[in-house]
Amino acid sequence: MKPIALGFALVVLALSPALVCAKPVVALTLSGSYVGKNDDGTPRIVPVERERARPGDRIRWEIDAKSTGDQPARGFAAVGRIPAGTVFVAGSQSASGAHVEYSLDAARTWSASPTVTVQTPAGPVIRKADPALYTAIRWTGGPPLAPGSVSHYTYEVTVR
Repeated sequence: MKPIALGFALVVLALSPALVCAKPVVALTLSGSYVGKNDDGTPRIVPVERERARPGDRIRWEIDAKSTGDQPARGFAAVGRIPAGTVFVAGSQSASGAHVEYSLDAARTWSASPTVTVQTPAGPVIRKADPALYTAIRWTGGPPLAPGSVSHYTYEVTVR
């Protein structure tokens, strides 16, 4: 019985390096830019590190998901936070073929169309949530990300 157990252990150890090396890996990077217009009407885009946010400023957040593994990445999620003091700009998200969902509770629960319960004189009513209540956004279910490729996601917020 011991030789069988030992033989099994050697097979598992021999296969382990191959299993460890063949895997998908996704690296996410986040960057932000102020989006506006110059006096002449041309677009003005400035990295968030270079200016201080003022009420009314619009910020475009960009998430890049890069596949650095040697297998296609499937089933990953890219998540962006809606920073405190900002409001999500409805319709500003890009999807890259992925399904977009929103959170109202700091990324604990997700919905493609979040709702809230509002008390009315007639009783509670469920309504579509105002995008100003969104606290996070995520993209899921996109096409597999091939090794070396990048998926790009964007969304915008307005500073309160």
